[in-house]
Amino acid sequence: MRSYLESTLGWRHDMADQRIAAELARTIQKDVVKYLLSQGIDFRGMTVLDLGAGLGGLSAEMVQYGARVIAIEPGQHWRRIAAKNVQRFGGGQVIGGVGEHLPLRESSIDMVVSVQVLEHVEDPDAVIQEVYRVLRAGGLFYLRCENYLSFREPHYRIFWLPLMPKSIGAVYLRLRRRSPQFLLSAITYTTILSVRAALRRSGFVLQHDERIRAIVSSPDRIKTAWKRCLLKPLASQTPRLAHVSARLLTTAVRLCAQNISEVATKPAVSSRSPSA
Repeated sequence: MRSYLESTLGWRHDMADQRIAAELARTIQKDVVKYLLSQGIDFRGMTVLDLGAGLGGLSAEMVQYGARVIAIEPGQHWRRIAAKNVQRFGGGQVIGGVGEHLPLRESSIDMVVSVQVLEHVEDPDAVIQEVYRVLRAGGLFYLRCENYLSFREPHYRIFWLPLMPKSIGAVYLRLRRRSPQFLLSAITYTTILSVRAALRRSGFVLQHDERIRAIVSSPDRIKTAWKRCLLKPLASQTPRLAHVSARLLTTAVRLCAQNISEVATKPAVSSRSPSA
């Protein structure tokens, strides 16, 4: 990890120390689990796929909450460490594979968790479709990844123009004495627009969309005053138009946020079109 942070990404030594300490303490992973628990998700007895397990910290956290974890990690060295971490906390299955071709049966998983992975795959759409395939009806998908409509490159931790062409980005990184190798070989630009569209296209129901429907039907329940002022006028429109307008409005508010965070459900009855 130190080699990756300092040599590959050009982080300062003290920054790398802080990130390594957070990994050892599983700070990020504990925050993810805490968030999911706050959403009423109970891991106990669930078969959970940790897609892109890295060093296995998130898998280990979910095992402690009673999940039956299957961790998938393409990197051989990372996978070996992940297996050791998971075994320390009660066990779980750690296997090699990539998101575009998951080595799992159809409808065999209760929940998929993917944190900071989608921006590193070759084909985000194919990964989302594979997640849909392996989830059981009613299964959950928690996805968190980077939004490249923001003005920051989170891996190099520097200012970044939204969707900056990689050829220009490579020159920019060299001017800042950083290697562009990681940008060119390991980053796929993901955006809040492309990710949400891919989820809907695959057949997922987004918790975000369900929340918008509830808000449009009862705008007085919105606690934040400025959000209530923006969304309340939509209640006078037809339900479909109000939902579309509210969805566009709330997406615009989050358009340049650094992170994309979505909880989606595979419906009990497929919402895909016959041609999908």
